[in-house]
Amino acid sequence: MPSLANPALRRKLCSDRPAPAVGQVSPAQALRLSLSRAAQEALRLSVAAIRIEEARLTLAAIDDLIPDMALSVVLRGARGARGLVVLDQTAAAAAVEMQTCGRLSAQPPAPRAPTLTDAVLCSPFFNRMLAGFGAPLAGQSAQDCAAGFVAGERLASVRLLPHVLADVVYRAFTLEIEIGGGQRRGSLLLILPWDMPAASAAAAASSGAAPAADAAATAWSDDFTGRIMDSTADFEVVLCRIKVTLADVVHLAPGDTLPVPLRSVSELVLEPPGGGPTGLWRLGQADGMKALRMIDPDASARHRLRAAGPEDAAARGQARESGAGLAAAFPEPAFAASARQSAQPEMADLPDIDFATDDLPDLDLPDLPAFPDLPQIT
Repeated sequence: MPSLANPALRRKLCSDRPAPAVGQVSPAQALRLSLSRAAQEALRLSVAAIRIEEARLTLAAIDDLIPDMALSVVLRGARGARGLVVLDQTAAAAAVEMQTCGRLSAQPPAPRAPTLTDAVLCSPFFNRMLAGFGAPLAGQSAQDCAAGFVAGERLASVRLLPHVLADVVYRAFTLEIEIGGGQRRGSLLLILPWDMPAASAAAAASSGAAPAADAAATAWSDDFTGRIMDSTADFEVVLCRIKVTLADVVHLAPGDTLPVPLRSVSELVLEPPGGGPTGLWRLGQADGMKALRMIDPDASARHRLRAAGPEDAAARGQARESGAGLAAAFPEPAFAASARQSAQPEMADLPDIDFATDDLPDLDLPDLPAFPDLPQIT
């Protein structure tokens, strides 16, 4: 058998062997490494992924992967891309404990629903994990689905998924993790788009290789617009407005009623703090919850929500003309009624009685007997 020390023979034997992929890591390997580093740097906690599964799925299948009472945070990327990161109850509780107490308790905490504070405390961990996940994948096909994502707002309910994520194909990483050197076990779910958004891909194909500065500016603008449009806004739902006098307000008591127009349920107004109305809305229900449906987007609908005061309706005007007025709308309090009843009206003078002494008969009474002498006091 010829020796492989001959360079010509060695080249012939190795001519069909592919070159080794030196320095390249798979997305699962990159995520495993970034998870451990992020947990150590952001939480001072030992976290190791003991099992990782990667799957290709649609938006409809994501709901089945999210555990009950899990902490779900929306991820925002460049060009309007969105994803999702989910910590089960055990992993989320461990992250919060390390952020608040600095150590894991001997027993896992009692089950509870995740809050906005939990999402804020876990955001630095998520951002470090995402940054470390995308860096090793530079130059690979999976780079677009991993780079540039940051933690956003908390997902309050899985029913909001169709309103938050686009209906595209996603890459799902399901991780079973060991926390605190084996003290606890939890799970982490990472959902990222399989490909870049279609609109951005079409724009890139039509314009060719855009300058790096323009691409960065577009990504920053899209991210800034997305954050502004997804910020929370407080509104007040106005059923109706009632005008009453201060005297009537002072005498209000439990059990009193206020008149509300019948159209108030079908003509509500949604108002931001310090702003005008945003049209007329109708009160109803959807999915077992109270809901509002817009029936008139005209912002000048304020005049249609007239005050239910003395001048509100013809019926109330007729009541005032008949003498009822606000007395019919605002019943007299109990203490006022009792005080009014206790004050008796002034009585009229009694007539004089003329006693005629001559009409009385003579009384023939016997003399009284003699009383004995009083006893002596010694």
